[in-house]
Amino acid sequence: MPSERRRQDAELTDRISQVRADSRGACGSPRVHAAPRQAGALCGRRRVARLMREAGLTGRCRRSRLRRDGVLLIRRGHTRPMTPSPSRLRSSRRGPDLRHGRRAAWAGCALLVFFALPACDRGGGDRPWPGAAGGARGDLFERASLADGSRLLVTTEGGVRIVGTDDESVRVDEATPAHWDLDAATPTLDLLCDQGDKRTKDNCGAMPLVHVPAGITLTVRARNAGIEVDGVRGELTLSTVNGDVTVHDSGAEGTSQHLVTRNGSVRASGLAADGVSAETVNGDVDLLCTTSPATLDGVTRNGSVRVTLPAGAPPYKADASTVNGRTVVDVPAPTAGSADHPRRLTLRTVNGDTEVHRG
Repeated sequence: MPSERRRQDAELTDRISQVRADSRGACGSPRVHAAPRQAGALCGRRRVARLMREAGLTGRCRRSRLRRDGVLLIRRGHTRPMTPSPSRLRSSRRGPDLRHGRRAAWAGCALLVFFALPACDRGGGDRPWPGAAGGARGDLFERASLADGSRLLVTTEGGVRIVGTDDESVRVDEATPAHWDLDAATPTLDLLCDQGDKRTKDNCGAMPLVHVPAGITLTVRARNAGIEVDGVRGELTLSTVNGDVTVHDSGAEGTSQHLVTRNGSVRASGLAADGVSAETVNGDVDLLCTTSPATLDGVTRNGSVRVTLPAGAPPYKADASTVNGRTVVDVPAPTAGSADHPRRLTLRTVNGDTEVHRG
C-alpha cells in the first residue's frame, strides 16, 4: 500500500499536469512553485521540480526578446544584437509589446496553479508544512522524526542555538517559524527570515532554539549571528560569517569537527573528535578537547590560537607559528625513528599567540 507521501506526490503530479495542459505547456517548475508560494502555499521548490522531472514535464523556454520599437533582437546565449526578420518587425509594429504577452502568460500560470494545487497547503490551514508533524499551530513546523545517526542541515540568515536530546525528533520553540524540507538530499530545517514579514522577522539576527537527536550528523549554515551547539554527539560542520561558533560537550571519537566563522571567535569545551578544523579571520580559536585527535588545525589572522589536550595526550608533531605574538608548545614530540604514525597539530596566526598544552 503506498505511503501517505507517495499518495500526495501522485495527486500533486496529476494537478501539475493539468496546470501545464491548461497553459499549453507555458508553466515550468519556477512558475508552478512561485505562484502558490506567493499566495501562502508551502510546497517545496525541489518537490515540484522533482515531480515534473519524474513525469517528463518541462516548460517552454523563451528564446528571443524584442524591444518595444522592434529594432533590437537578442537571443538567449547571445550578447550581441541581431537584426530581426522583416516579418517580426511588421508584427511588432502591428501588435502590442511582446512583454505584455509574457506577463499575461505568467499571470495565467499563477492563477491556474493557485486554484489547481490544493495539495500544497496554504498558510493558516489545518495541515502542516511538508514533512512536519501536525500541531496546534497549523501551518507552522513543530517537530519531525529523525533517527540517531541521520544527517540534518539547519540554515538561517540569523543565528541558532542547538541542543541535543535523547528522543528521536527535531523540534523548534513555539514562536519560531521554520520550514522542513524532506525533498533535499539531506533533511533540511530552514529558520525563516524576512524583514518584511512579521511572522519571520524575529528570526533575523536572533538565536532561536532547536532541539535535535543527540547522535545525528549536524551541518549548520548561519550568517549574521552566532552558532551555539550543546550535547550533540555526532559530526559537526558549523559555519557563520558574523558571529561566534561555540560548542559544549559535543562530538565523539572517530568523528570530524569543522568549525568556521569570519568575524568572530571559535570556542569549544568538552570536544571529542578524531579530527578538528577550526578557522576564523578576526577572532580567537580556543579549543578544550576531551580526546586526543589525530589531526588538529587552528587558524586565525587577528587573534590567538589556544588548544588544551587531555593530560595523557600522546606525542604530537606540532607546527605552531605567529608573526606578532608568542608561541608555546607544551606537548611531547615524537621520538626520532618512531614507527608510530605521528599525530599532527597546526596552529597559525599573524597577530596573536599560539599555545598548546596538556590539561
